[in-house]
Amino acid sequence: MASSKLAILISIGFVLAVGDALGCPVCSAGSSAPVLPTRLRERATQFQALADVRVGSAQTGKRETYAAVRDVRMEASLTVAATRDVSIAVAVPLLWRTITSGDAVRNAASIGDIDARVAYSTVRDGGEGLVLTLGLRAPTAPTQFDALGRALSSELQPGCGAVTPYIGAMHVKRVGEWTLRYGGSIVLPFSVRDAPHPGDSIRGSATAQRRLLKQLAVRAGVSARLDLTGEMRKGVDDPNSGGLVGYATVGVSASPMPSVSMAIDTFVPAIQVLRGNHRESTVFALSVGYAF
Repeated sequence: MASSKLAILISIGFVLAVGDALGCPVCSAGSSAPVLPTRLRERATQFQALADVRVGSAQTGKRETYAAVRDVRMEASLTVAATRDVSIAVAVPLLWRTITSGDAVRNAASIGDIDARVAYSTVRDGGEGLVLTLGLRAPTAPTQFDALGRALSSELQPGCGAVTPYIGAMHVKRVGEWTLRYGGSIVLPFSVRDAPHPGDSIRGSATAQRRLLKQLAVRAGVSARLDLTGEMRKGVDDPNSGGLVGYATVGVSASPMPSVSMAIDTFVPAIQVLRGNHRESTVFALSVGYAF
């Protein structure tokens, strides 16, 4: 029972993630966004620690304005099931980046935007239900510059440079050995710096998961985000921001022990209709969660 709940926890987190991540290109493809299972009959309170590591890259501009980043992003989060239906989570991302502009290359490490969220779930074991999430990202990530001292595009920044509330909803349905999940969210950054920040965003995803063994499942799906144009500073549009990107996603999750879950996911940008000169790469993700 515990292992199946933990598998549900990790899976829900990855699907819901597409709605609430915003900032760096790796973040935008998804984040851990853990949601604890509900109706915990064994005890009223349960904790989960999760480490989520992602690798990906993106580029904006051309010729003299060209800049590219390659990110390794690790997010550590702690989630507590405050009641049988409500969970609270805090996540802290860290980024290690290689920033290229022209022939110049620099490495940088920074914190991302700290994320706090509350989730309400009606999902029961083996059944269906709704997960509602309300969250807020704080502008804790610094403004970053390329090797030539120019501010990176809002699409390449390690955070939003904004106070960023978001709200999301996801429906979960179980059909035999299949679990279907679909939902979306709205992200609304409110700029607090005279620095690059992204525009408002709408996210959506749909995933089908098949359980192969008691402790092993595979999944595939699609996700997309539609972003409004960001700004380089107040009143100045970022010419290489905004537009539509759609991902094809595949993944596998396992629970080798009752309190441990692991997941591997790949996000492939199959559709990129982005404003200006802006391209994103495939993102690879690995997560390990421990419930206690």
